[in-house]
Amino acid sequence: MSVSLILDTSSDIFSISLFENGNVLSTFTQKCCINCSNIIFDFIIKELDKICIKIGDIDYLGVSTGPGSYTGIRVGVSFCLGVCEALKKPLININLLHALEFYYRDNNYVVYPVINAKNNNIYTLIDRNVCKINVKDFKNILSTRNDCLKRKIISSFDFLNSFGVICDNIENVIIDNTSRIMFKLFDKKVKNNEFCDIYNYNIDYFDS
Repeated sequence: MSVSLILDTSSDIFSISLFENGNVLSTFTQKCCINCSNIIFDFIIKELDKICIKIGDIDYLGVSTGPGSYTGIRVGVSFCLGVCEALKKPLININLLHALEFYYRDNNYVVYPVINAKNNNIYTLIDRNVCKINVKDFKNILSTRNDCLKRKIISSFDFLNSFGVICDNIENVIIDNTSRIMFKLFDKKVKNNEFCDIYNYNIDYFDS
């Protein structure tokens, strides 16, 4: 039996998923203050209790390193680093944009994962490179590209209605649980032994 815990605290929507051998044991989201680390810890412990799993039973931990709120990311990373240090568990760090793109990758679409960076800015991948960009500039990029494939925007909010981005062949996919989506890339990293060094850990984040 292999039990994995994945969490995303990069925004004010806290997300956690537990997997056993790739199957979902439990998954939920909760809106909370991004700097309330004690509340997040309680959420995790209560969720583990529901499925009769102790934190020591977890084999692997995965945590989002953003992009998103620096404070929020630090809460999730600090929790995971503490658990990994105390229980000698391996940790996988996951860039949320890469996880979204990897999960929804499709040969029939050009996939643009999008995270709201506020003030009419977004985090996204352009040619698979992480960037922070103004929505107007992003719209111009979409309108000038000459690919014939459909475009798919993956976001945790209604991007098209929020920003009014209009271009041909575009679809908006709204997700409600980022930690569950993160598992596909997390699982690949585990199989490739891409664990991070918890004693020399750098957060791959962007300030919001």
